Amino acid sequence: MEDVSSTASNVARAILAVLDYSSTSDTRKSAVEFLESIKSGDVRVLANTSFHLVKKEWSPEIRLHAFKMLQHLVRLRWDELSPPECRDLVNVSIELMSEVANACENWPLKSQSAALVAEIVRRQGPDFWQEIFTLLTSLSAQGPVQAELVLMTLRWLPEDITVHNDDLEGDRRRLLLRGLSQSLPEILPLLYNLLELHFGAAIRETGRQNVDLAKQHANVVIACLNAIIAYADWAPVPDLK
Repeated sequence: MEDVSSTASNVARAILAVLDYSSTSDTRKSAVEFLESIKSGDVRVLANTSFHLVKKEWSPEIRLHAFKMLQHLVRLRWDELSPPECRDLVNVSIELMSEVANACENWPLKSQSAALVAEIVRRQGPDFWQEIFTLLTSLSAQGPVQAELVLMTLRWLPEDITVHNDDLEGDRRRLLLRGLSQSLPEILPLLYNLLELHFGAAIRETGRQNVDLAKQHANVVIACLNAIIAYADWAPVPDLK
């Protein structure tokens, strides 16, 4: 634990040095090189350090960079982890999404948490989807902030596969797209139910003058519509004529 804390502290200082406009060019260069060495070094050090730095005791800037380090790990170094380590990373990432799901959390951090889970689904493939979908469905029922995060994840899944797919080979892209298409009978009803539930809740809370809660439900409605648009762009719909 001391090694993780020490490495995390060094990484945090490097992140701040890169972001500090008053840093000299040499200081910034050294900091960038150190951060790159962490990203390219021992994958377990990278994972443990990143998860340590996304905790709430660190500044938003450090936490945001740590989320991006985790996404780098999932996207480029996933195969270096053992199956049990992959499973642990999945579980911790879902727990992390639940932890950042509160109204006081910064939106960029919530966004990056959802993006991390979407990246894991993309990396693991369709065989993993049913398990993660069950977890996401359960999380979405816990409240409006949780539902918004789940909808952000559902939105980025098709976008990561159909739009931001430069790193996906043709066969893998087709496999992921087929898996996502087969999941539409589960995804689309969830979107419909969440839209109906939170639109009604937003109207009710507005009438009760619960402005903050009404905004939370309204944010879910917006996130749901954005997700629907993402699926409407490619979802195979038969000709009903």
